[in-house]
Amino acid sequence: MLETIAGLVVMTRDQAKARLRQQLAGTDLVASLLKDRRNAARQEDDPASTSTITTTP
Repeated sequence: MLETIAGLVVMTRDQAKARLRQQLAGTDLVASLLKDRRNAARQEDDPASTSTITTTP
């Protein structure tokens, strides 16, 4: 079962796997995950991107 804008789509397991493969075709998941992780690491390493809380006495 898949929820869409038009409503629910009921399909077999094989149909669901085929649909997922079709949606993922042409995407490089590993490259995408590595890019996301590198961006997160860059933000963690960049002192300007971290927020600090300062209080005045």
